[in-house]
Amino acid sequence: IPRVESKLFMDKDVEEFISSTGTQDDCVMEIVKRVEAIVEVNMPGPMSYRSVYKTYQHLLTQEAENNTDQFLRGEHDLLEYQRAIEKHKSLTDKVMTLIVIVPMHLFELNCSKMNKFLCDRSNMLSNMILRDIVFRSRTVNKKICEQYDGIVTRITTIPDSTEDLVT
Repeated sequence: IPRVESKLFMDKDVEEFISSTGTQDDCVMEIVKRVEAIVEVNMPGPMSYRSVYKTYQHLLTQEAENNTDQFLRGEHDLLEYQRAIEKHKSLTDKVMTLIVIVPMHLFELNCSKMNKFLCDRSNMLSNMILRDIVFRSRTVNKKICEQYDGIVTRITTIPDSTEDLVT
């Protein structure tokens, strides 16, 4: 790379090119060691902030999905479904209140992707429960419609005898 001075002044005493430094130069090695030491000193902050997410760890593993699947295998009334959905909504609300950008001396943690993932995961679990409610409701509604159709068919048929009318 040519030096600016060599182009501006055209003086023979000025070095014509910028000399590059190698990664093995002593000054570079010293600076790398200093930067590594500074980074190492500042690591406990971000590492300790992970504890904020301990309460949401089940959303990061398959545990939450397994619990929801197990819940859906059982028979529940609408109140139990409501409680399960509200539990997931509450989790989503709590995650949404977490700090998105956490300043930490040398570092700045951007937790937006993690928070979004946790919210999406909790919403997905709520949606699983809602889909199950919809499926079960449709099944019950179909049975009711079939029973109603049977009643309508029975009522609209004209009996051949008095005995058929009574039975």
